[in-house]
Amino acid sequence: MHPLIPRACVIAAATVAVSMLVNTVVPEPYLAALTALSLPAQDEVFHIPQAQAYCSNRFAVWDPKLTTPAGLYLLSYPLAFITTCTPAALRLLNAVGVALVLPLVTYQILRLVHPGLPRAAAAHSAVNVALFPLLFFFAGLYYTDVYSTVFVLLSYLCWLQRRTWASAGAGWVALWFRQTNVLWAVFLVVLEGVRALEVAQGEEKAEEPAAAAAAAVEAVAEGKEVTPAVTPIASPGGRRKKRKGRPAVASPQAPTPPALSRVNSRLAEEEPLQPLVVLPQEEVQDGPWTINVQSTPARTSELSQAWSRVLDMASKIRVWNPPFTASVTAQDFFFSTPVSILLAALQHWTALLVAILPYLCVLSSFAIFILWNNLSIVLGDKSAHQPTLHIPQLFYFATFTLLTSWPLLLSKSFIAECWADNVGIYITLPRRSARGKRARKLPPGFAPAAATKPVSVAWLTLLRTTCFLAAIVFTVHYNTYLHPYLLADNRHFVFYVFRRSILRHPLVRYALAPVYLVAAWSVLAGLRRGGVVSVVWMWGWAAAVVGTLVGAGLVEPRYFVVGWVLWRVHVCGGGEGEGVEKWRRWAETVGFVLVNAGVLWVFLRWGFAWEGEAGVQRFMW
Repeated sequence: MHPLIPRACVIAAATVAVSMLVNTVVPEPYLAALTALSLPAQDEVFHIPQAQAYCSNRFAVWDPKLTTPAGLYLLSYPLAFITTCTPAALRLLNAVGVALVLPLVTYQILRLVHPGLPRAAAAHSAVNVALFPLLFFFAGLYYTDVYSTVFVLLSYLCWLQRRTWASAGAGWVALWFRQTNVLWAVFLVVLEGVRALEVAQGEEKAEEPAAAAAAAVEAVAEGKEVTPAVTPIASPGGRRKKRKGRPAVASPQAPTPPALSRVNSRLAEEEPLQPLVVLPQEEVQDGPWTINVQSTPARTSELSQAWSRVLDMASKIRVWNPPFTASVTAQDFFFSTPVSILLAALQHWTALLVAILPYLCVLSSFAIFILWNNLSIVLGDKSAHQPTLHIPQLFYFATFTLLTSWPLLLSKSFIAECWADNVGIYITLPRRSARGKRARKLPPGFAPAAATKPVSVAWLTLLRTTCFLAAIVFTVHYNTYLHPYLLADNRHFVFYVFRRSILRHPLVRYALAPVYLVAAWSVLAGLRRGGVVSVVWMWGWAAAVVGTLVGAGLVEPRYFVVGWVLWRVHVCGGGEGEGVEKWRRWAETVGFVLVNAGVLWVFLRWGFAWEGEAGVQRFMW
């Protein structure tokens, strides 16, 4: 039996139980009246009537308070041919998405991203993603979050399978559930563009030896002199050590063999010497700068000389996209990778455009939507979703990820690695005397290499961390934004988190700066430890997360979902063996189950009333 089947059955049973409980306690669309507050349209009272209008073929009806497109309602339309579109039937659609569709898509992604991961482990991780509290809670309600995440993941899965048109199609459908999903389409544009450049350069590199050999054969047939290619000679001590950032230099050319010299002299007597044809030398690998010793042909006359030099330089540089691991330097991340991609794109721009054409169609359709919607990304009530610069959203996302995924991030060496990467200063006590006891050694787990690195490097590490903390404090001071809805809507957990943290005392927001730094480091360390993502992937993922969160003034944990899920399917544990990794997955499962049970209990049992409002209000995400 496939390992995903029994696990999917368990989560399906749990989803059915949750749906039955919710439909029993809350049979009508949640929050049936709003008069005292003009809150954003994020409740079932808006979504369910709109879906029921579509089920009745009244497609011209549209609630002006809705701010997202009609994807969820169009997806629900086939239910009209099976049953009545009651709240319970519409909620069932989300239950199917959480219990069946989401684990299946996630499992396929995990198998492609981690080829060596056992099927049982991949199935377990896929179920954990479905149990993620911000997704599982909405299995019993009718919201856009579930299928918005599903179609983004489906688009990414098709990209992994090299089905770009299917990937673009799924990405286009994802836009019908949430407009910010366009950023994940841009994420796939970046990935596909770099992959196309690598393929183009690989084909060019493979064609060069064949073309050179054909030219050599033609030259010999015409009686021209041929000089053999010269390969670098290894030093007596072994392979020559390369200097970082500089190309290796080939050794002097070896003398022409006597037999070849006699042939050349005999040919010279018969006809005048012809221009030499030099076979291309081996390409010198030195980081991103893979240089071919043979000069490239002259460019066409219509190009200017400066442009020709740029193209000539671009043709000698290979795309540098190393795995995102501990060995990646700041030069690799911020300079070598983007510059090499830019120069490669100048050389292979036609192959690049052809490769990203499906995604360009998606982006073009979104641009048309923006023009049609009066240059706004929000439908309906635009006053509730004005773009606002809100950088601390990134700190909240990192902290949320650390709190929800701590079983995957914590390890025996977690504190040691965090200290080495962010502080790097170690203090040891000297011996008491020549015969006395030795000073206490570093705690277990502290890397000796980190403890013995040069003092100047350690102080630079501490200086860098100090600058990061100063930047966080500066951002918190000048850019902490408290949305009016955040302070007015006491149904959401974020209201109480802020009330009991940064609003409790003016200094609390600044005291949390080290927590934000450790959380951000943990998120990156989780990806770095696995080594299954590249530098370009990190650039694209980070840009999409930043674009999704920084422009949102309202702190909504649901905005974290897609970024967290894509992070989760690529993160690995501490590399301490399958037994420990299995413990990590089970700890994550237990934590999610407890959180889901607690949230569901609070939602169903702790109802309260708003003054001047009819109906029962309930706590939720």
